[in-house]
Amino acid sequence: MRKQLLAIALLSLVIPMPAFADDAIEIHSTPAQIRATQDSLKRSIEKKEGDYADLSDKDRKAILDKQADIYRLIEGRTTIEELGPNGKIELANALESMNALLTKAEDSRMVCERVKVIGSNRPQNKCMSVGERKRLREKIQREGIRVSN
Repeated sequence: MRKQLLAIALLSLVIPMPAFADDAIEIHSTPAQIRATQDSLKRSIEKKEGDYADLSDKDRKAILDKQADIYRLIEGRTTIEELGPNGKIELANALESMNALLTKAEDSRMVCERVKVIGSNRPQNKCMSVGERKRLREKIQREGIRVSN
């Protein structure tokens, strides 16, 4: 139950909008709120208590590594807007990765990137789940188009 509540809390921090929408990343928490959530999670993981008692050492290390990325990104920031578009994408990806590790739902993890659209000088955010990316890659490969990883 607690793990589900934490997953919901993490998901509420990042709400990706439809793919290809400009500025599709919306993070509805302040760096202070994110830090407080991460601090609480880190204490529980390090103490190996509750839902985190059964985490493997590998998963525990992966989660703590993602947290280090999150802490690095929000260090000294008072608002999310201070991160800029690339920083917001990096933070959203780190939060999504952590959520996937906690819920064991890797295919539903959202991955966002800044892409240049043909015919425009303005980059846009492109967000797709890991599962969608896999299906798209498989479809393209079935149709005979070579795709690099």
